Amino acid sequence: MKRIEWIDIARGIGIILVILGHIGIGGIGKFIYSFHIPLFFFLSGFCFSGNETDFKYFLRKKVKTLIVPYIFLGMVIGLVEVIFKGQSPQVFIDILIQRRAFSIWFITCLFSCDIIFWLLVKINKNNLLKLFIISMTISILGVIYLKLKLPALPWNLDLSFTVMIIFYIGYWFKYKGYNLVMNNSKKYWILFIMLIVNIVTNILNLKFHTNTLDLYHGQLANSLYSLIAAISGITVVVIMSEYLKKFYVVKNVFLNIGKDSLIYFSLHQVIVFSLMDKIFEIFKIFSNDTSSDKFLKKLIIFMSVFIILKPFAEIMKRTKLKIFIGL
Repeated sequence: MKRIEWIDIARGIGIILVILGHIGIGGIGKFIYSFHIPLFFFLSGFCFSGNETDFKYFLRKKVKTLIVPYIFLGMVIGLVEVIFKGQSPQVFIDILIQRRAFSIWFITCLFSCDIIFWLLVKINKNNLLKLFIISMTISILGVIYLKLKLPALPWNLDLSFTVMIIFYIGYWFKYKGYNLVMNNSKKYWILFIMLIVNIVTNILNLKFHTNTLDLYHGQLANSLYSLIAAISGITVVVIMSEYLKKFYVVKNVFLNIGKDSLIYFSLHQVIVFSLMDKIFEIFKIFSNDTSSDKFLKKLIIFMSVFIILKPFAEIMKRTKLKIFIGL
């Protein structure tokens, strides 16, 4: 599929929000968590193509673009954990089984979503209404599983079920929603309204459940509020992404981050956060617990993610190693 600018911009925004959320930015992080991971499932649903009638071909494509990168990135993470952090080789088993193991949990979850949705599209002959009903049913089953606090399933299949409706909405948006929103003369009013809706639903979740959506930890708060918050937050990012296409410099910053989103998503915590914490510890930097020190520390860590991982991403993309990141 040809790269679409607003999608890469949205991925860039999403990655920045993921990094900020992991760094920790106080109460704002609760609002970010309500939609930043659902955003990636929405975008994957938009990009989903079930045109391949041969399941083997579809499966091979997903293995190339998701599973090969997962194995490679999993090996990188595992080696860092064992060699530099002194962890047990058990981490490789954890990565293989994949029950919320490191930030690469998302890759296997997305792979399961793709496979399940391909089957749904073929069974229902791409009938959007039937797809909605079944996707919603699957998501409800996922919600029930998480609410019962049952153990995470291998390859995070429980989360794949839970986010199926978000994946479907992305798919629906490609065929029906794009023109309704993106070509709407009042789309910036839609952005404003969706921003308010996101804030209100998150405040309700915080008031009555003390948290918002957090897929990694299986926290759903009020499921309906969380779904509305996710959809409204995603809509805000999508409209913003289309708007940012007008600004060359800003557009290219987000585009470049979005194109390398898999690497940033997978490695920012294990490699960059760990490395910077070690540097701060060795040189006794930011040993004072002041607000200014905390802010500066987080700013340096944030910038370091791109300074350190960008060259790595470029090497991977420009050499034969690109097969290991799905290219």
